[in-house]
Amino acid sequence: MTFKILTAIASIVLLSACSKSPAPVASTPAAQTAAEADTEEGTAASDREDPCVLLQVAEVEAVLGPLSGPPYRSNGNTDQPLARGDTCIYEGRDLRSIQMSVSRSGGSLLLKGMDVAEQVAHDTHMKGQLPKGFLPSDSTFAGEWDDLRIIGCCRMNAFLGEALIVLDFTGSKATALQAVDLVNKALLRLDKPLAIDGRAGVAPAKQRLAARMRHPTPCQLVTRAEAEAIVGKLTSDPQESESECRYRYRFGNASDEGTSDQIVHLKVEWKYGFRLFREDTTVHAAVGGDAVNAAAQTASDIGKAMQGAGNPFESLAKALNQATDKSKNKSSQDSGQTAKQTPADDYPGPWDQAAFTFPEFLAVKKNILVRVDAGWTAKIGQKFAAKAMEKL
Repeated sequence: MTFKILTAIASIVLLSACSKSPAPVASTPAAQTAAEADTEEGTAASDREDPCVLLQVAEVEAVLGPLSGPPYRSNGNTDQPLARGDTCIYEGRDLRSIQMSVSRSGGSLLLKGMDVAEQVAHDTHMKGQLPKGFLPSDSTFAGEWDDLRIIGCCRMNAFLGEALIVLDFTGSKATALQAVDLVNKALLRLDKPLAIDGRAGVAPAKQRLAARMRHPTPCQLVTRAEAEAIVGKLTSDPQESESECRYRYRFGNASDEGTSDQIVHLKVEWKYGFRLFREDTTVHAAVGGDAVNAAAQTASDIGKAMQGAGNPFESLAKALNQATDKSKNKSSQDSGQTAKQTPADDYPGPWDQAAFTFPEFLAVKKNILVRVDAGWTAKIGQKFAAKAMEKL
């Protein structure tokens, strides 16, 4: 079954149509225990409605690695643990995660809605393209589904009759082939659910999430003294606003007429870091991000070269020659090499992964994403992110 790529329009259609009413309570000891453990969330749904009953923990761990706790039900819109939630979250010890939800009715209607959205996207020239390297060319997969669709980077939608299984592996390192394998296993168990209670993991998940809410402020991650060690003297104290810290400094000769302050923006996403990193870098690659990064770096190099003493036209010519030589050398080095599979290959540091997606340098660790917008070059952003990561 060939993957079909949909735009955000399809995602909106899917999200708006996925709500459903919970089934009656199952009068089993397990259900009673789970309901008593979380009375404020109301009566728990039946085991059949539990999205965690379709995959063995061992099957997920083969893809994700050891889990940090039992899989748990959650609210799919907020990812908050919820005894009758419609989504099952599997969280690894490294805080990477896979999410799965299941709807046993309305699948055919949702599929029609996605077809309409895809046609609208095509007619308005908004239809997306699969990023290079995400799947082998002309990939087809045999499966237990009637139809299989993918939205964005890593959200797989498998339709079987009136049922729909959604596997979101954006927050993991899982490949599409691994995701397909999990989807197939889940489809085969729609009528033969496993003896797993996704409510049992709700309380431990709440404890883990509560512990992670304690964190420093963005400006504490990189102090004024640490910032000045990177860019030179700041023209004012760092300014903090919500999850962002701004650092102003004077680039070049402060006495030069017309010289203005430069600003480094350090932003922190305290949750969903792995998911956001994968989404951003996938989109960046899809729109030719490497070329954008190279153009930005060339502009930065030219600007620095022109600041040198001497005739400005000679400085410009020299800068252009240097940029051309760098481009030729890189093309020669890249010749015959395969594309790197992870942005972390380019930027080693105190993080799990990092990438430059002009104008931001991105670094993720412990499911916390640090974004640094320092303008044309990745170097300043990389230094700020490295300093911030030391305190996470």
